[in-house]
Amino acid sequence: ESIHDIKGPMDTPVMLEEFGGYVLYSLFGLAVLASLIYMFTRLRRKAREEKIELPKEPAHVIAIRELEELHNRKLWQNHKYKEYYTRLSDILREYLSGRYGVSAMEMTSDEIIEALKELTLSDKQRGDMTELLRESDLVKFAKHIPDEDSPESSYYKVYYFVEESKEVEGEFAVIDSEGVTNDLDIE
Repeated sequence: ESIHDIKGPMDTPVMLEEFGGYVLYSLFGLAVLASLIYMFTRLRRKAREEKIELPKEPAHVIAIRELEELHNRKLWQNHKYKEYYTRLSDILREYLSGRYGVSAMEMTSDEIIEALKELTLSDKQRGDMTELLRESDLVKFAKHIPDEDSPESSYYKVYYFVEESKEVEGEFAVIDSEGVTNDLDIE
């Protein structure tokens, strides 16, 4: 017996039937994908057109509602001081952002206290908010446990601050030559 070389590959013609199934499934998949994209873009466009612009609530309305929700959760009564003071200071920060345009959510407490000096507030309001922010930081970061009456007192400080400084209808801001904002009532 003799040993022979390996034969080379045979040349066979490519038949369309071999690829027919792949082409058919690919076309079907593309049709489904195209119809999904079409439906998605049409629904988004329709939703954008139907979107009703609700009037924005004033900052004091939002703050009072959130303060009442916080009070009803009874966090400090259940000794969840950190969560309570975090939410209370966040409500104050959101109010300052909405009412005065102070970007308080991105500021440290010390930066907020400095920003309060630029606003037309009474010394009592400024002092109460400074005291609240300082106590809030102690509770949140230094694990300070506040006095028994302190959480409720802090709540009322924020509540009355919002009530006393809320924007009244017919009020607008005037910036004087020194860049200080003064709120005026027009009757």
